[in-house]
Amino acid sequence: MKYLANCILALACVAGTSYAVAAETVAGHIQFITGEATIIAANGSSRPASKGAPVDAGDRIRTGPATIMQIKMTDGGLLSVRANSDMKIDQYHFNGKADGSEKEQLSLATGTFRSITGLIGKVNKQNYKITTPVATIGIRGTDHEPFHIPPNADNSNQDEAGTYDRVNSGQTILTSNGGSVLLNPNQVGYVPDSNTPPARLPQMPGFFSQPINFGSGSSAGAGGGDSGDSGDSTLLSQIDPSSTILPTDTTQQAGLTQVVTSTLISGSTAPVGWGGAGSYSQLVNSLPDSGSGSISYERSPLVTIGSNNQLLYLKTTDNSGLFEFNANNAPLLQTGSIQVKDPTTLTPLYTVYWGRWGSGFSVVDNGVLQQSVGDFHYIWTSQVTTSSQLQTLIANQMTGYYTNIGHTLPTDQNGTTGTLNSMSLNVDFGAQTVQANISVSMPNNANWVATGNGSLTQFLDTNTSGSGGVPLSTGSGGNVTIQQTSSSVHGQFVGPNAEGAIASYNMTGNLATGAPASITGVVALDKTCGGGGC
Repeated sequence: MKYLANCILALACVAGTSYAVAAETVAGHIQFITGEATIIAANGSSRPASKGAPVDAGDRIRTGPATIMQIKMTDGGLLSVRANSDMKIDQYHFNGKADGSEKEQLSLATGTFRSITGLIGKVNKQNYKITTPVATIGIRGTDHEPFHIPPNADNSNQDEAGTYDRVNSGQTILTSNGGSVLLNPNQVGYVPDSNTPPARLPQMPGFFSQPINFGSGSSAGAGGGDSGDSGDSTLLSQIDPSSTILPTDTTQQAGLTQVVTSTLISGSTAPVGWGGAGSYSQLVNSLPDSGSGSISYERSPLVTIGSNNQLLYLKTTDNSGLFEFNANNAPLLQTGSIQVKDPTTLTPLYTVYWGRWGSGFSVVDNGVLQQSVGDFHYIWTSQVTTSSQLQTLIANQMTGYYTNIGHTLPTDQNGTTGTLNSMSLNVDFGAQTVQANISVSMPNNANWVATGNGSLTQFLDTNTSGSGGVPLSTGSGGNVTIQQTSSSVHGQFVGPNAEGAIASYNMTGNLATGAPASITGVVALDKTCGGGGC
């Protein structure tokens, strides 16, 4: 596959809950990590962070870009450390019970993490503390997120530098040399320097628009504090009530509201019937390239779907290696949904959801973090046509003509949007062939017109060779020379009788000026011809 194609299972099991007493120096174990992080021991030696590895008292943790690391503490607490953070476990002692000897002290030099306290601090609250260069944070049975921004050497970010603390549940006390402030749920405290009294902010800063979420099955359990604190064990992507809800876009116009997502961790295995497709652009040797693909539950991907039906996380493997998409802090620029209808009665049957993420997401493809550019497009449904249902359609020599009913706005490698003029699929299930036609208009009179012929196997990304998609080439009326080797359509059918389809497309080519470019997008399609043909 190229990018999202030919996906099969890559299940990363989440460590189970355990409160067994560990060696005195062991503070916890890494339950999940994506990206890269370094652990620097008290003796100065360093080691790369890895899933299942212990984290000891005295260890310093430094995370890289696009990194999320979740640590399960031995007292049942949880830490989720975000990208570009530098924190240290200064002291940690837990002998299996809250007898007054337990202690946890963390320091944060830069960046942020989320902490759900365990048994340490549940009874003896004074034994849990977080320090930053300008403040100290104490707790009262708490789920909270400290955030420290150091001032730049040239003072260019002096207005925002300082320590923040957001409380999700319970209470914290933010203290500096100038005084203290008590923070309750959904409040954020801020102190710019060590001598200024802390204050509650009148509104939530943008980087706190949602809490950092924990992985499936992760919970503070018995150590969850006084306020019923728990990890997000059922829905990793649960939207905070204070965040903006993006309106459903059924007219295919980009939403103007931007929703900042939470930092995500691995999702749950896709349920029976789930299937999706996606596309994005990247730079290869400084030149724009693109990729698209599709996937179904039969290959057991790990997925996270948000409360607005947006795809937040996808992880799987294919013949080329690991593929992992993470929305991170990208803005959700567009979202929409529509129902596939019965081609004869026009009765609404199955819902399809799509959307488009702006810059800030991360993609690991072939096991390598890609230099993603432009936007990431996705489309999914919970009613894909199964392999057995397809075999029935093939045996009965069914045919179908599919046309666009909903889509994301096509984008190029710069995130510039265009117009999808038309897209159609002509499918002969008996002959197992797919013909695709696409017309896209981009700014500066760039008309991408493509046509392609391929097999049902190519369209469904089931080639065992690792290549997939119906290849596309320049069609009549286009003024962009499309490169067939890097342009294709992938998808899945919707409903037991393939009443609809979802598809992703990617095209790389040369504009009339000779400049290289790429465009991507996703489309929902309805079947407009019955079983007798078109």
